[in-house]
Amino acid sequence: FLILIAAWVVYFRGLDAVGLLGPDEPRYAFIGRAMQATGDWITPKLWGEPWFEKPALLYWMVGFGHQLGLNNELAARLPIAIVAVLFLAAYHRLLCEHLGRDAAMYSTAILGTCAGWIGYARIAVTDLPMSACLGLSLLLTLEWLDHGDTRRLPRAGIWMGLAVLAKGLVPVVLAVPLFAMQWKQWRQWWRFAVPAMVVALPWYVACSVANG
Repeated sequence: FLILIAAWVVYFRGLDAVGLLGPDEPRYAFIGRAMQATGDWITPKLWGEPWFEKPALLYWMVGFGHQLGLNNELAARLPIAIVAVLFLAAYHRLLCEHLGRDAAMYSTAILGTCAGWIGYARIAVTDLPMSACLGLSLLLTLEWLDHGDTRRLPRAGIWMGLAVLAKGLVPVVLAVPLFAMQWKQWRQWWRFAVPAMVVALPWYVACSVANG
């Protein structure tokens, strides 16, 4: 119960107390609101013009917030805060499996109280959605790394696909060391790569078809 109260205070309280900040947060929030208003969930548009600086995941999250009737700040920030807290829960659970309860508890407490994590959890930019999806993807490969167990690789690939939808090829580059360590098992890579492409490619294809 105390953890829930702390999570509410740290991650959710006062999310709309301050207006949208900097150049990026208002831009992303506007694009997400425009998607919801126009019904065009494929092409990101800023002031009516296509804007391809980032993929669509964050814009979809913001648009869904507006679909729920939230104000501009909450529609943009609440989905990010929810992702941050849900990732902490998944992080704790997966670390419990691999490192034990004590290590999981301390690691989750460190991440959950990290100023960077809290700060990015309270603004509508792509960094935290990408980090959460990439982090979960890599955590789901631990059994493959430790024991050669490939059963979780498809789920890891799904989260990698979502990370790509959050920030393009950045998570792919960050995942290169994983495959460098597992280069001898290259025949198993498809279990990860195919689900990632199934998740990420449809939007890229649809956006290319719509915009050339």
